[in-house]
Amino acid sequence: MLLIVMAMAAAPGCSDRIDMEDASIPLSLGVDLGPDNKLLYYSTFPVFSINVKKKKQETEAQATTLRQSRLKQDAHSAGVFSGRNYQVFLVGKRLLQQEDWFRMTDVLFRDAKNSVTNRVIAYDGPLSEIVYLTPENQPRLPLILRGMVDTKNARSETVRTTMQELHRQIFEKGDDGFDCRS
Repeated sequence: MLLIVMAMAAAPGCSDRIDMEDASIPLSLGVDLGPDNKLLYYSTFPVFSINVKKKKQETEAQATTLRQSRLKQDAHSAGVFSGRNYQVFLVGKRLLQQEDWFRMTDVLFRDAKNSVTNRVIAYDGPLSEIVYLTPENQPRLPLILRGMVDTKNARSETVRTTMQELHRQIFEKGDDGFDCRS
């Protein structure tokens, strides 16, 4: 009887299992403004199939919010879309020139399952140039970009900024603890 109870207790843990071939795990998320000043969202994710030559898939969606873009990207992805493993967050220069651009990332911080350790990378140009880039005989582009940021930061050539650190930089009041009256 104890064996049957243990087997039944372990069975629910396997019911929500997703095989790698059936999953779409985006490694990068990019946001930019298109030519018509509408938000464009980009994702790249690896394809885990031995039957395909191209080992990554890119999606592009025009939407007003990140949640809407996820729905559109899920419709164009081959598997179950899981947006929790981003390695890099790419931001286009045109979007950075907008005053309240960071407010649209709020949804990334509201879901506790989302990672806030992904690297934030600003790109001087349209994000489509970098998202659709496929270097031969190289690791996946998001992994290359993350590695470049980390190694360049170690040599003080760039600054490694995570989503969490960027959030702190934008919303911290800047109180340094010194009292000018004393």
